[in-house]
Amino acid sequence: MRKQRRKSVHEVALPTVDLDVQAWDEMPDEQLAVPDELGWAPIHHAAQKGVLRIIERALVYNNQLMEQKTIDVSASTPILIAVQVSSPLYHPAVKWQL
Repeated sequence: MRKQRRKSVHEVALPTVDLDVQAWDEMPDEQLAVPDELGWAPIHHAAQKGVLRIIERALVYNNQLMEQKTIDVSASTPILIAVQVSSPLYHPAVKWQL
């Protein structure tokens, strides 16, 4: 039987792909802090999607991860991302007329 290849952080957490939370569950704790080319670590994606068990696991590993900033133009922390997506302004049903 051929052993299945474990997915990398980037394969699991890319925002353009459905989140593979099972792969996150199997990921070693130290990989939960590894950012992609835009500085987004799995904890940022988990905060965006509300995957609490991944956030909790990452914080047990290193509670400083909630302050880890992305290196894209937003320089967002997981806390800021969670607040933004919980805002009614973020909801896709809200349409603004300028």
